Amino acid sequence: MEWTTLNFCSNSNPIPLESLTVCDCPNITSLPLADEIARLSALRVLTITNCPNLISLGRYREVETTNNCHLMLSDLTISDPSVLLMEPLRSIASIKELTIEYNDEVVSFPNEAEQWFLKVRSSLYELRFSDLKSLESLPSTLESLSSLHKLSIDVPMLRELPKLPPSLKRLEIWGRCHPELKERYKEDGGSDRHKIAHIPSIFIDP
Repeated sequence: MEWTTLNFCSNSNPIPLESLTVCDCPNITSLPLADEIARLSALRVLTITNCPNLISLGRYREVETTNNCHLMLSDLTISDPSVLLMEPLRSIASIKELTIEYNDEVVSFPNEAEQWFLKVRSSLYELRFSDLKSLESLPSTLESLSSLHKLSIDVPMLRELPKLPPSLKRLEIWGRCHPELKERYKEDGGSDRHKIAHIPSIFIDP
């Protein structure tokens, strides 16, 4: 059977779901998160990866705002940055951990996605970019993430980092990263090492 949407039980009872993972569903086009937002107050961890035809997270009522949004996610994993622009994720400012992974097509972040990071600048604590085979640049708005403590990067085409926030305590540059990126920021003689010198803990995989 080819699933095109996911539905919850049609009643008014709260859904005691703390974690939801939807992955490797190439035919799914819609998830009813916005429709059931009042019933998903327990949801904290959401993963949506490898769902290339997803175009909607439900019908989000405009009367809902960030201040009265019932959905209080803390951990979000996605493969398509455009998901960040779908309601209710577009209006959520509670994300503490964000992972963007498993995407062969994204080269850079569109302006709207970059602006989304500003909405979580006071909450986002940990950020990971992994297995993004074509990504050449990170969001320029990372500098404004005043609560960011950990940044992990494992993408092969990235050659340079944007300005990073003073709050950052840990930077990880993993093995699949471009050799030029590693060379640029290495401890001994890296041409741009001074740009990350404020970070107390730096790991660069050889």
